[in-house]
Amino acid sequence: MKLKPVVTWTAFVVVTLALAVGSIWPFLNAWHIRETPAWIAARDWVLESPEVETIAGGHRETDGDWFPKGGAADGQARYEFRVIGDKEKVKLSVLLEERDGAWVVTRAAKDESGTWAEIVLR
Repeated sequence: MKLKPVVTWTAFVVVTLALAVGSIWPFLNAWHIRETPAWIAARDWVLESPEVETIAGGHRETDGDWFPKGGAADGQARYEFRVIGDKEKVKLSVLLEERDGAWVVTRAAKDESGTWAEIVLR
């Protein structure tokens, strides 16, 4: 039996599996982020808060971003959202803290042509 074909096929299978996992990983990570309580709290705030309503409009939705930007660690989280509203399309950054088991928005900012302007929270 020749060893070369076995090594070649083994290498082919290993490389193919590595590429498959590498291709799927970003989607699994995005799905994981969207299931975290911090991301859900941030998204809900973006869609329901009067502060964002003033900026983007009453009817608003998050732009279909397949790969959420941000994350949570040590009781703090930060996420960015692209929001499309009746009035304006805007990019928002939302900071949260975990307090008594719930995620609370502590700061938020709006991107104004590359400069972040803080949103006053009520």
